[in-house]
Amino acid sequence: MKQIFHLVGIALAFLPQFLFTSCSSHSSSDPDIGAMIQPTPRTAVMKEDNYYVWCGTMVKEKGTYHLFYSRWEKKYGFQAWVTRSEVAHATSKDPFGPFVFKDVALPVRGAEYWDGLCTHNPTVHKFGSKYYLYYMGNTGDGDDTPTLNGQLNWIHRNNQRIGVAVADSPNGPWKRFDKPIIDASEDPDAPDALMASNPAITQGPDGRFLMVYKAVGKQKPMPFGGPVVHLTAWSDSPTDSSGARTGSIMRLSRTRVVISSSMTPGPWFCSNQRMEWIGHWPSTVLSQVLICCGKMGSWRGWLIWSVPSCSLKRASQPPCWSLSAKKTCQIHIMSGYL
Repeated sequence: MKQIFHLVGIALAFLPQFLFTSCSSHSSSDPDIGAMIQPTPRTAVMKEDNYYVWCGTMVKEKGTYHLFYSRWEKKYGFQAWVTRSEVAHATSKDPFGPFVFKDVALPVRGAEYWDGLCTHNPTVHKFGSKYYLYYMGNTGDGDDTPTLNGQLNWIHRNNQRIGVAVADSPNGPWKRFDKPIIDASEDPDAPDALMASNPAITQGPDGRFLMVYKAVGKQKPMPFGGPVVHLTAWSDSPTDSSGARTGSIMRLSRTRVVISSSMTPGPWFCSNQRMEWIGHWPSTVLSQVLICCGKMGSWRGWLIWSVPSCSLKRASQPPCWSLSAKKTCQIHIMSGYL
């Protein structure tokens, strides 16, 4: 029997993050995920009047759905995501809401910490008996002057790193760490020498953990740097980054759209026996990545599949979804069957 999956995303000029709960059988052709996505009920829109709302990620515990998301006050301007964002927490008894704000899971904790002034890009998972909340954090001078003028605070932007907080329950308390799990590389020529953000993680059938994350190098002129790429890292532990980082699997072109992403991919694993359209993976396991690409103001989501080397191929179906920029920022929760 086919099982429901949920997509948690944003309905505006950036790209959604996806949370897949299951995979099922398909024909030998690539699945048309876009045709499977159902209309979004109004209760499934998470918004707060005085905040920009971004980066939705959900987990269920004992009949309650816990939504974690980024938010920052509108009075500081949209670009204040890099200086004022915090990871908030809302709950509902239904995965399609309505969700009610409960608390701030990862609040400001001081400029002396690597993640002390800003937390963003959350993704929540349960591994074993504990909950893991991955996120981007940064610190800096806390200056909102650039953001009020529609510009980025480049100190904060380039201090982006990836961390994880751990709890026994989605209600917290969340234990944060004094160091990020993905820091900027010490190698000045590395593709993540400048910054790392937008973590997406899944556990493989061998028990190891795969993270896909966005990174920026120092090969291009500062302060933007570049190129913007996505990298992968493997680890034996959900809180350990000592596993090997692999090469770039996606790259963002500023002149034309390529297989790339400018926000957060959603990786997951499926059995080859149930996902015959994917191809072959030794030990019958394949990784999938749903990524988003496009030009500012018009975004699309694509299904990508991978072989063990993490080389990517775009599925033959058209975009899973597409949208144009809107003036508001809110989370939409969509559903379908896979």
